[in-house]
Amino acid sequence: GDMAQGARERSLRKFAQGELSILVCTDVAARGIDIDDVSIVVHYVPPLEVKTYLHRSGRTARAGKDGWAVTLAEYNQHTTCRIIQRGLKLEAQAPIEVFSNDKRLADLGSFLKTN
Repeated sequence: GDMAQGARERSLRKFAQGELSILVCTDVAARGIDIDDVSIVVHYVPPLEVKTYLHRSGRTARAGKDGWAVTLAEYNQHTTCRIIQRGLKLEAQAPIEVFSNDKRLADLGSFLKTN
């Protein structure tokens, strides 16, 4: 979007150095960026292609470490999520219904461990 390249690079550097705990980004971060210790990738909108989902999710769980790829989807995007699950040969999981004001989203890591 509207962020200047220099600002993008500073944000990415701060995230890589641990100065920022969260980095919100577009597909520009899907490939070619190697940052250690990314524990969760959240897909705010599920991509239409399995390959894109795989590249975005590939930012986490590197070098034998655990990681999560979470997809936030609206009800009408359920089919897209199923296509991604099938394409990656993942066990079909029923969606967990969560609304945007759900307090469990404040600590996504803990929420994932209990579900």
